[in-house]
Amino acid sequence: MKLHIAFHLPEGVGAFWQGGVSLYANLLGALRLTHADAADCWLAVPEGSPPPSPHLTALAQGVIYYSQPPHHSLAWAVDHAKHRALRADLVADRAFRAKQINVLFCNAPLRRTNLPTLALIPDLQHRQLPEFFSAAESRARDETFLKTIARATRVVAISDTVRADLEQFAPSYRDKVRVIPPEPVIAPEIYAQDPRAVTDKYGLPEKFFYLPNQLWQHKNHLLVVHALAQLRARGISVNVVCTGSLGDYRSTTYTGELLETVSRLGVRAQFILLGTVPRADVYALHRQAICVLNPSRFEGYGLGIAEARAIGKRVLVSDLPTHHELNAPCAEYFDPNAAEELADKMARIWQTASPGPALDLEQNARVAQRERVRHVGETLWRVASEIAAA
Repeated sequence: MKLHIAFHLPEGVGAFWQGGVSLYANLLGALRLTHADAADCWLAVPEGSPPPSPHLTALAQGVIYYSQPPHHSLAWAVDHAKHRALRADLVADRAFRAKQINVLFCNAPLRRTNLPTLALIPDLQHRQLPEFFSAAESRARDETFLKTIARATRVVAISDTVRADLEQFAPSYRDKVRVIPPEPVIAPEIYAQDPRAVTDKYGLPEKFFYLPNQLWQHKNHLLVVHALAQLRARGISVNVVCTGSLGDYRSTTYTGELLETVSRLGVRAQFILLGTVPRADVYALHRQAICVLNPSRFEGYGLGIAEARAIGKRVLVSDLPTHHELNAPCAEYFDPNAAEELADKMARIWQTASPGPALDLEQNARVAQRERVRHVGETLWRVASEIAAA
């Protein structure tokens, strides 16, 4: 059976959710590596939307731009009534049928469709860290996710930790959940690049910790700032290079507050914010760093650490279930609320580790990652084939 899968891109991928581009690219890449001849993959976005990231379009057959009548307009009402009464295809479904799409991979909220669906729910962060969400947003997320889980043919969790959260959240639908982690697909050419060319490009020091997280509150950059200040008081000057978008839609003041703290504690020269950088540069920064750092208070998967594991780099990470699930070689863990503990571990690594690629770790990682990606591609193929044939 030939699969024709449309990956419906949620609003915000590539804008405020940078990790979403990598997540979708990794799933597309795994499927291409394992079933290139048996699966046609398309991207799907509403008409009038910005074009998808070139990184994604390079992995797909093309982009399906579908029309969507304005909500509660006359055209929407007619379309909705036909679907309810006659089970006729919605306008968007007709665009998909024209490309022979037989599986729709989509993110919450799941729109009404007659196609079999794989619905991705990346995490339930609002239930773990409710202080970062308004009561209204938390209620809306609960309602949206419940509707999505009920309507979907299968629900995709990106880790066993998320699966457990989903099963607790909606126990009556637990049989729908499948775990498909977005394992990084690493192009072999990144190993031919001298990472110092990228550090020179940005004027970076040779030696640094690398923190590849968006500047969202739960990513916990403030803990690192306080750890740097403690190290400075001990006479140890440590560099941290950060990449990722510099804003959190939930708090317009957070970035300013973080930068004010950086200045007040006197670590501006050591806490280096680059913002969003090209993917190739991200991998070079991974390879040059002495260690990849993630102090996050919550992760549904932990993409930055998964990339470090895939490339062959030691990691220093917060003590979260998802970070333990990744089980990266040479991983060390710390309490995400304990700046002193983090400072102690950063000091020891700083004094004992060297910058640049660790060739033995890289070689082992390349072999292990091929098998992980193959497993993801096979799992995605199997789950999509099951619902297409049902």
